[in-house]
Amino acid sequence: MEIYLFLEILDANWTAHLDALTSLKEGIHLRSYAQVQPAQEFKREALEIYNQMIENIKKEYVENLIRIEVQ
Repeated sequence: MEIYLFLEILDANWTAHLDALTSLKEGIHLRSYAQVQPAQEFKREALEIYNQMIENIKKEYVENLIRIEVQ
């Protein structure tokens, strides 16, 4: 039961992560106007998005485990 819960949470968060990276990729070229290197900014922000995804997975998993009722 727990593995299915984890996989469902992982799948949802991974999909959201990929969407966020796509959005970041589409707008990162605008950073060159601010005199910053777009590739370096992409790496930095992508890492932040990844770390946020990991934290969201942990939080959602624990919250859902608490709600499971043993029969």
